[in-house]
Amino acid sequence: MSVSAYTAEYTGAIVPFAPIHPEDDWLHPTEPGAPFTRVETYLLGFNIPEHAINCNIYLLWHPVFGCMSGHIFVTHGEVTYRHQLQAPYFNDHEYLPAAAGPSRFRLQLGSCTAEITVVEPLRQLDIRFTDADRDFRLDLVSEAALPPVGRPGGHHFTQLMRNRGTLRLAGETFAIDGYYMRDRSWGYQRPEGAEAAPPYRWITGWNDQGDGMVI
Repeated sequence: MSVSAYTAEYTGAIVPFAPIHPEDDWLHPTEPGAPFTRVETYLLGFNIPEHAINCNIYLLWHPVFGCMSGHIFVTHGEVTYRHQLQAPYFNDHEYLPAAAGPSRFRLQLGSCTAEITVVEPLRQLDIRFTDADRDFRLDLVSEAALPPVGRPGGHHFTQLMRNRGTLRLAGETFAIDGYYMRDRSWGYQRPEGAEAAPPYRWITGWNDQGDGMVI
């Protein structure tokens, strides 16, 4: 495995990783006549293993329609949730006006204000969610721990990130200092049709030394 400033390569790979460029971390323009199924996504998050806290953040653009959806949910405790709605903090909104970017996104999710900024492409993102009505706040700096790995075929990468910040949840404040695997895609079609596929087919992992994996 060899890495350069922005790309990762694996010697002997049957299918090479796709090259990733800094501008791939910004929203991409949509060409005239693009299909309405075109989507662009960011998946972000963090966890605090010593407190059994995990957070998932997802932004999904439908650029042809000029709208997007966004969600954040935080689970806490070694319990099995029957649905994301049972999480101590859950916020999901559909059909929002599309954040124009290309590198700074501001969303209003009900009483929650979300701001996500690509400070330096492929290197650093700042993430802030503030919901005073529900005593929730997230201040997070997410920095590259490894270069992005482009999925064969392009238009998609995953990247191990080092996260530091604070979380206010249900009357408690927690320090964030750990890793998370982010996911980024653009130019894909999402017709939302049924697929003959397993119910869960994307697994990530990492260790305290900063090694990451995607299965």
